[in-house]
Amino acid sequence: MPVPHPLIAELARARRDAGMSLKEMAYRLGYAPGSLSKWEAGDTTPNVDAATDYAAALGYRLTLTREGGAR
Repeated sequence: MPVPHPLIAELARARRDAGMSLKEMAYRLGYAPGSLSKWEAGDTTPNVDAATDYAAALGYRLTLTREGGAR
């Protein structure tokens, strides 16, 4: 059984906590609800742009942080 990427799982939780349906989020992002359903189920993984848009629609910003400090 597929497992969603941890980032997508967290965004899906935030979407549900915000009371937003999967269909509403899909509409906001311009994707088919079936696409988001597949992301959240772990069947597929969105590209970085789509994940960034998903996060932004919920008021989040995705950032990249280097572990262990700068070199």
